[in-house]
Amino acid sequence: MILSMSMATIAVTAFGPLLVTALHGVSALTAGYIVASSSIGWTTMAVLVSGSPERFDQLMIALGMTVVTLSILGFLHAVPSGPVWLIAVFAGMEGAGFGMAWTFILRRTIALADADAQRVSGAIPTTQRLGYALGAAYVGIVANASGLLSMETAADAATVARWVFVSCVPFAAIGLIAMSALVRDWKAKSRPQSKQPEPQTRLSPFHQRQKLRQKELKCWKRSSSLPRMTAPTSDFRSFRQEQRILHIDAKISNSVLDLEWPRSIWMARRLPVDL
Repeated sequence: MILSMSMATIAVTAFGPLLVTALHGVSALTAGYIVASSSIGWTTMAVLVSGSPERFDQLMIALGMTVVTLSILGFLHAVPSGPVWLIAVFAGMEGAGFGMAWTFILRRTIALADADAQRVSGAIPTTQRLGYALGAAYVGIVANASGLLSMETAADAATVARWVFVSCVPFAAIGLIAMSALVRDWKAKSRPQSKQPEPQTRLSPFHQRQKLRQKELKCWKRSSSLPRMTAPTSDFRSFRQEQRILHIDAKISNSVLDLEWPRSIWMARRLPVDL
């Protein structure tokens, strides 16, 4: 996108002053002011949209590149036909379009690049300068082929101007196509959709009590299968106490796996004294 748009917009900088002075008889200083209005538009618009949040990146890029394309079509009419102030307006539109989109192009490209953010941020200005160089060479070839060196009248200059700006329109169209690919939300399409958890059915109080009773029964069966100690003949009372403690510990340890601590303590209190 940056390469195509740079090639499409270099014509007014490379041949605009020459064609304006030949067609409309203005001074070189006035022609320079017309070209400078593009820089003024870029700076002004960049300051105005600098505080836009990230959610407007795609919109700003689309609007900016559309304005740039419209300015190229405007040059196609205004440079051969005039008036001079209209050429300055389209030059300001071109700069305003770049100023509207440039910051957000950088931010969105870096966001999509992820790991190679530094390399991408450095490659964008290089790509722009490469586009200006290729565009100047391309437009120079078109201007020479349309009779730039042999023009003598204003009609010849108008023909050259039309061919120069017509040759920029295909690159602007390619830039718009590339822009639509940039503003498309690729991450949202590549991101796998997470499955929604199935809603859990809430049990009624009756079913909750039934479930707790089933767990209590399982705990009781596991604890009843523990080996019993044989009672010593010397101290039967201490044996009964020791056996009771062992059964309480076994029930608590088994019930902790499925129930909360308050439920386990309540079960321990319900154990019979005589086993």
